[in-house]
Formats: sequence, structure tokens, C-alpha cells
Amino acid sequence: MENLSAKKTSSDQKKKEALLKVILIVCIVLIPILAFLEVKKGDVSNAITEGVFVIPLLIGLIALRKNNYRVASDILIISGYCLTGLLSFVVKETGPVLVYRNCTYHLLALAIGITFAERYRIAFIGAIGMVFVQILFAFGFLIPAGF
Repeated sequence: MENLSAKKTSSDQKKKEALLKVILIVCIVLIPILAFLEVKKGDVSNAITEGVFVIPLLIGLIALRKNNYRVASDILIISGYCLTGLLSFVVKETGPVLVYRNCTYHLLALAIGITFAERYRIAFIGAIGMVFVQILFAFGFLIPAGF
């Protein structure tokens, strides 16, 4: 019975590693494309914010290639929270719709964190941090704009 449980855990771990590898590769390809499109539209601040996060994702992919899933997942989770947190402060026009946009960013980071976390503490600490990011956003952008 113990052996069957070990095989299932190993199989689940391989599936998570494969999915993480796909996500990292897609992000490494997709982020530069999105950054290029942002530059083409003239939104350089957004492009720089997105483009910087290719570096930690590449490091995560290298860690995953070296069979270090925990480091790779931690890098993906932390960089996901950092990216969504920074993108929350890229604002062209202030309005209440931005709150929904930011909440969507934060929920996406939380979903990635919960999906790939080896240690859920990182995912939940990031989620709590995002609450403070949202509060800073409200005081920095929404309240001065009269919302």
C-alpha cells in the first residue's frame, strides 16, 4: 500500500513539473511579445515592467532543468506576485475599473501560487502582500482622483 502511494506522489510531482515547465516556457515567450507590443503602442513603462521578469523566469527554468522544483516554483510564485503588484501601479486613467483589474491580477498570482507551491506559505504571504498593494493603490490613485 505504501508503494502505491509513493508511485502516485511521484506521478503527481512529474505532472506538476511538466506543467510548470510549460508555464515557464510560455511566459518566457509571451512576455517579450507583450512587451514588444506595449513598446509599439508607446507604453514603455509597462513594457519595461513586463520585460524585466523574463530573467527570473529563465532562472526558474534552469532550476527546473536541474531537478530543483522547489526553487523553480518559488521563483515563479514570487515573480508572479511582484509582476502583478508592479503592473497594478501602471495607470493611465484613474477609475474604479482599475480595482477590478488589480484584483484580477492578484487572483491570477494567487492561483499560480497555489497551483505550483511546494510550500503554501509563500503563496499566502504573497496574497496578504497583495492586499497591502491594493490599499496603497487606493490611497495613491483612487482617493486623490475622487473615488
